Amino acid sequence: MKLTLNEGSFLEKIREVLMIEKDLPEEDTPFNIDAFMASGLEISDARKKLNHGGIASLRDFGIDLESLMRQIGNRVGQELAFSLRGISQEIEFLNEMMDWWEHAGLGTLSYDLEPEFHIKVQFSEFPEGGELPVWALDDGIIEGALQSRYPEGGEITVTREVISKDPEALHVYNLIMA
Repeated sequence: MKLTLNEGSFLEKIREVLMIEKDLPEEDTPFNIDAFMASGLEISDARKKLNHGGIASLRDFGIDLESLMRQIGNRVGQELAFSLRGISQEIEFLNEMMDWWEHAGLGTLSYDLEPEFHIKVQFSEFPEGGELPVWALDDGIIEGALQSRYPEGGEITVTREVISKDPEALHVYNLIMA
């Protein structure tokens, strides 16, 4: 798994998060033992708030939660595909994968053959604002299962399309036969 961080200065991000408004000194300052001891004993209100801010605080540090949740979902999907590896028929594999996904309460899946075989992913809930993007975990599960079953360079190519986000949150996975 790979953690994706946004761009920019992490020093500036921590200064913003901890509400440190003073500029960093550009030259060496004399050491003051009293100031050093006093600052080490104080915990700023911003740091206390950050400590209790939950998962949303990770965004403040530039952590892409959507990408993180998708990666976790991909791993779950890979393990799901591995657990279904004994199923040789593709339609039976897809039915089992879809049944598991819906049984887990992750949303509704359907498939169609026109214009090519595709799976429609309808999420059960789409996040608002600062919530944890659980939908990305759900979508990552499908993505991971399909990519694991149909690896790049194989006879079947998998592509993902975001059709809409709000209000119905619909993604489509196309399975294109070579």
